[in-house]
Amino acid sequence: MRYFIRQRGGKITIGVKRLRDFRGVEGYEYFVHTRKDKEPLDCIPIYVFTNGKLKKTDSAGLFLF
Repeated sequence: MRYFIRQRGGKITIGVKRLRDFRGVEGYEYFVHTRKDKEPLDCIPIYVFTNGKLKKTDSAGLFLF
């Protein structure tokens, strides 16, 4: 499985095999999803990079494609 990660408000999406392989910026929020192709009205969970790891939050982003 691959994870596709994009910084909240950013335009570039990168793919990683494992979430622990991702090196982000401390305190930044990221959208993380597992499908490369997105469906209309997708809810994508938001993660925060803290202590060198991505931690899932209770929030999600809604995308209109």
